[in-house]
This record gives sequence, structure tokens and C-alpha cells, in this order.
Amino acid sequence: MKLFPAFFNLRQQACLVVGGGEEAAAKVRLLSAADADVVVMAESVSDELQAALDAGNIRRTDAAEAWISGDYRLVIVADATPEVAKTISRDCIARGIPVNVVDRPGLCSFTVPAIVDRNPITVAISTGGASPVMARSIKGQIEALLPAALGALATLYASRRAKVKRLIKSDKRREVYEAAHHGSVAELAYAGDLDAATKALDTLIEHGPCQDSQAGRVIFTDFRHRDVDQVTLGQLRQLQCANTVVFDKHVPHALRELCRRDAMRHSLLAAAPTATVVAKQITNLIEPGQSLVLLGCGSWFNGATQSRLAAQLRAQGLNVDEVDSASAAPARCVTAQ
Repeated sequence: MKLFPAFFNLRQQACLVVGGGEEAAAKVRLLSAADADVVVMAESVSDELQAALDAGNIRRTDAAEAWISGDYRLVIVADATPEVAKTISRDCIARGIPVNVVDRPGLCSFTVPAIVDRNPITVAISTGGASPVMARSIKGQIEALLPAALGALATLYASRRAKVKRLIKSDKRREVYEAAHHGSVAELAYAGDLDAATKALDTLIEHGPCQDSQAGRVIFTDFRHRDVDQVTLGQLRQLQCANTVVFDKHVPHALRELCRRDAMRHSLLAAAPTATVVAKQITNLIEPGQSLVLLGCGSWFNGATQSRLAAQLRAQGLNVDEVDSASAAPARCVTAQ
């Protein structure tokens, strides 16, 4: 690991941006989103920065050496001559002030990563200065993978922390959160129904995951193409949310690695699977209110077998989702727009 990742709490902390152009404006937007007290040092500023100054959202200093005269939490040099940039970098490093000089990694004591913002969740991507274009591309892929409602779901969890502590024993709290995040609470939030998600979470907290009488959910995922790069966004999300994953011997290792890390994993017991044998194994494995993903890569997992299997599982009172493997864009082929 070339760089150590860390997150700064800049709320109401004075941060200096040197420069008044478009690059400086971009850094000001970033710092303002973190609730920093932003100070701009520039002889002239762009219309965007002037509007922010007029609105009182940022401050401006005319001090010739503001990075020395001010008590700043960090400094970003967006626009300066090479000599000034070197001086600011040297002085800030000597005083222990984190400093970033745009496009001059040799003068930086920290770098600004590409960011995926799902407030309060933040994902930062850094290539260690090797390729900003690659960082932006990875950002685009992660943006596509993370639901827009992820931040709202995290905020919902935070709003119920005190209730969880009050009603749930400490050794059972993780179980409650996992049941919420890998069950109907998260699904409802991602579908845009935050009110229903809130009610579902309250019910889960008040009655506990073991009290959940909801039928288990089985998801068929057809990977007979065996191409990991063709995994769709929906399929990837299901693999990450499943409590249990069952797969045949043809499923490649790389595909298994996409599953949720702590999910229970089981191989099909039968060498030549049939609908009846697979249905029996799934019925024995699945728990009430939980989800199980069946990964099929072998030729046995054809449409006729899936239909018979679905009918047998539904007869056992389970919910079954049959996923079309070609219904969405491949997760690994998504790029920033």
C-alpha cells in the first residue's frame, strides 16, 4: 500500500485554497461539502467563487503568505507559479500542515482521491498518482454499483442505534443489523420506499430476527455463460446480500469470490443435479426470512429444470425469483458517463 487512507473531519475547520480559477472552484466545492470553513487566496476569482463569496459561504484573504499567517487545517494549491507552489509546500510541511499541490505529486503530503458520495457513506479511490483517469473510471463503476438510497439507509440505521441498544442484547445486535441490511429493510430502501423500510426496521428491532416468520426467498441466477465479466448489477447486488449461496461444481472461483464474504456457501450434493434433489437441499438450508442464491453454471440448469425446481420450492412455501441473466448491463462493463 503506497498511501495510507484516512478521512479528515473538517467541519468548521479553516482550510486554505490557493487560486481563483476553475480548479480552485472544484476544490472549494469539495471542501464546502465537508462543511469546512473555506478561505480562498487569489488576486482574482471566477464567477462561481465570487458568487460563493457574495453569499458568505467562503472567505477570501489578501495576505501575501496566508498559509503562514493563518491557522489552517489543510492547504490546497490549485493555481500558483512553480516557485510559489514550492514555497507553500515547503512551509506547510515544515509546520505539519497537510498540503496538496494540484498536478504536482512531489510537492504533496496528501492526495485528493476520486470520491463516491453517498452521505454519510464516502468511498475514496486513489491510484497513488499513477493515473487520475483510471481513478475516475473506477469511481464511475462504483457509482453504478452503489444504490442511490444507500446514504438514506445508513442514516436510517444511525437513527435507530439508541433503540437497538435499548432493546437488543449486545451479542444479538449484529444479527439484527445483518438481518436488516441483507433483507427486506434494505430492499425497501433501495426501492425508494423509506417509510416502509423504517417500519420494517422498527418491527425487526422490536421482535428480533428470530421472530421473523416471513418465507425464505430463493433467487435463481443463471451463469451458464460462465463469464464473470458478464455479471449484471442486479446479480452482483443479490450475491452481496444473500445469506446463503448454493452453487454447482462448474461455478468458477472468481464468481464465488463475488459473494458476500460471510454468506454460508454450499456445493450441490448431487453430481447430476435434478430439480427434486436440489429442492430438497435448498429447503434444508434456507432459514425463514433469509435469502438464498442458487448459482447454476452447468448444462443441468436449463429452463425446464428451473421451472420444475421453482414449482417445487413454491410448493414448500418459499418465494422464488427467476433472474434473466441478460436483463441488465454487465457490472464490470459500467463506466462513468
